Amino acid sequence: IPPSRSQRLAIRLAQKSTAVIRNAQVPKTADPPGSHAPSAAKEAVTPPVVAIIGLSNSGKTRVAVALIELLTARGYRIAAVKHSPHGHQVDRPATDSARFYAAGAMRVFLSSPGQMTSIERTEVDTPLEEILASLDSSYDLLVAEGFKGSAVPKVMVLGAERLSPPPQNIIAVVG
Repeated sequence: IPPSRSQRLAIRLAQKSTAVIRNAQVPKTADPPGSHAPSAAKEAVTPPVVAIIGLSNSGKTRVAVALIELLTARGYRIAAVKHSPHGHQVDRPATDSARFYAAGAMRVFLSSPGQMTSIERTEVDTPLEEILASLDSSYDLLVAEGFKGSAVPKVMVLGAERLSPPPQNIIAVVG
């Protein structure tokens, strides 16, 4: 069966993303072989990032999901973040964890076999760069949906309308 248009696009994006992964400048953090003392100043290691941007209903999620599926099928460990500028809710009202949050907890963790969720209060809309800095080196790539104002490389998904002015650092256009 020939690949669909979405699959062909995801394959091209996966190729670009694997190039981003391969070419990422990752600071060395490991101690020299045989050394048992921790380094005095370890640099934070974060994965490369690509943002999928576009207007509402342009297909950003479809593109991000296809890219994540392709890269994870190739063995890459992918982290993902979605920007929700109008707010979001991840917990159901009246659950114990929702009650913890409503009571004023700054951060609530939900833990169960196979998954963990964290809900954290913030004063402002957290910038992508801050989210990226919170990740460790166990991820190969962060796929972000949204964050069109960030400085990271971007894939722009075109819908019926165009973003104006066009964002900076566009590496691919879909649509």
